[in-house]
Amino acid sequence: MRIAIPVWNGRVSPVMDTARRIMIVDQDSNNPGDRQMIDLSGRHPHEIIKTLEMMNIDILICGAISAQLETQLRGINIKVYPWIRGNVELILGAYSRGALDNEELQLPGCRGRGRGRGFKRRHGMQRNFGKFKDER
Repeated sequence: MRIAIPVWNGRVSPVMDTARRIMIVDQDSNNPGDRQMIDLSGRHPHEIIKTLEMMNIDILICGAISAQLETQLRGINIKVYPWIRGNVELILGAYSRGALDNEELQLPGCRGRGRGRGFKRRHGMQRNFGKFKDER
């Protein structure tokens, strides 16, 4: 299994779409935990997607990510764990224990997995403010 984590100063990069470096952790190799760093500087999101696909990434653990990029990554069968923050080593340990849902590892304001302000509008739902004009 290959895990990708965008990295900034030893921590999960706050925004996947603008990350400059990504760490690849290979957990199935002869040396589990083998790591390599990939430079993403100046790459368009489509190039990032192709890079992750070519590297046979199975899982992406990241901070904030645009809906479009997340959808495209899921479309090529990369499992995405968004809205994660913290030290990379801590995050890898939490992942191996199945504990990424710990509130301390969630970006502030993202504990509801994107169900904050504007969720209903972004997902085609609308509030019911009462009757329409012609029904009154």
